Amino acid sequence: MKVCKSCGIEKPLSKYHLAQKAGYVGKDGYTRTTDVYKAHCKECYKKQQLEKYHELPIETKRHRRRKRDPEYHRAYKLKTQYGLTTEQFSTMIVEQNSVCKICSCHLDKPQIDHCHTTGKVRGLLCRSCNTSLGLLKENTNTLHSMIQYINDNL
Repeated sequence: MKVCKSCGIEKPLSKYHLAQKAGYVGKDGYTRTTDVYKAHCKECYKKQQLEKYHELPIETKRHRRRKRDPEYHRAYKLKTQYGLTTEQFSTMIVEQNSVCKICSCHLDKPQIDHCHTTGKVRGLLCRSCNTSLGLLKENTNTLHSMIQYINDNL
């Protein structure tokens, strides 16, 4: 049992968040022998966090909401991983008529093919073609050997 610093009610330890587990080794080398729990119960802690959130400026709240938006995540990933905007990505889909550059199948979920050395985007591929290139490590000699192997065994 433990008394909450906010509400002053004695509650079982299951009503508190765990701060440090027994066996935790601190920076000074001390090994904790018992579990340590937060000073405020889960209920009071949640209330405090909600109050803190409501005190935040509107811009900060918008930014936090935006982070949960799937479109925001998609645009962020395109920009950071490939240097593309959503408009450029959409243009690529239209230019390729929504077909894979290798096998010409319809692109349900287009994969961005890029050079891992230079980072240059080459085009959009289907998942199978993109995975195949990755597994071959973009080695043309291996690809030629595979073609020869298939032709020899037809």
